[in-house]
Amino acid sequence: MQQSEAIEMILNLPEVELVPKGAQKRYTVCRKYFARLPGYDEIVLHVGADELGMLYATDRTRFRGLTGGCRGRWVVFLLAEADPEEFHELLLKAWRRTAPPRLALSF
Repeated sequence: MQQSEAIEMILNLPEVELVPKGAQKRYTVCRKYFARLPGYDEIVLHVGADELGMLYATDRTRFRGLTGGCRGRWVVFLLAEADPEEFHELLLKAWRRTAPPRLALSF
């Protein structure tokens, strides 16, 4: 999967804004960020604890955790190994987890 495909999927979600931070691209919904692109070949998504455990148990070659004291449940998803349908499903979960409840329910 190419980074351009991931960006297109992200920007097609309601109320999403790009917030550049240095070399990184951060994507927010209602000023809370749920995804970021730290480099060309990976994306970081905000996921739940249960989802995080399942992803690690499923395939550690495509998913890894963040280092450096980042709080919360974030997973690094390697785009080169990504299945577009699986990525879209995880992206929607990350967006819904971050979006205000009324917005999340309306989409």
